[in-house]
Amino acid sequence: NGARIGLIDSGVETGHPALAGVRIEQRAFAGRAVAPALHGTAVASLMSGVSTIYAADVYCGAATGGSATALARAFAWMAQERVAVVNVSLVGPPNQALQAIVAGMTSRGILIVAAVGNDGPAAAPLYPASYPGVVGVTAVNARGRVLVEAARGPQVDFAAPGADMEAASPG
Repeated sequence: NGARIGLIDSGVETGHPALAGVRIEQRAFAGRAVAPALHGTAVASLMSGVSTIYAADVYCGAATGGSATALARAFAWMAQERVAVVNVSLVGPPNQALQAIVAGMTSRGILIVAAVGNDGPAAAPLYPASYPGVVGVTAVNARGRVLVEAARGPQVDFAAPGADMEAASPG
């Protein structure tokens, strides 16, 4: 049935024209209904060549979303759906439970790709990008230059476009 990619982020506007023809399975993991938002919709549009996107909204429109509990539930869903790759578009402090979940996912052969954060070059490593086996990604502009706010350090495995690009936005 093609590629099955996970997205842990904010909600996705599934009816956006940029996502026409893309199968999106979406669930809420922050105690509320899915709330389509800019970041989740934009990232999903950049993944639009994929057959199926499993989008986990760990914010549901709440400023306090993105908890370790929401992440744990989202990762469990990704494992249940047998996704091959999970993109995690958020960062946070280390958490033992989350570290164990990430280790379990990677030991099953699931590739986790995670943002390293936007707290600048002197920022401490953030998670889940800094856990062993996770591919940490920092951001560059259209000229290939690392963004001023982008994290740097040994947790960075790749640099990918994070600015100066076209992506869908809700509405």
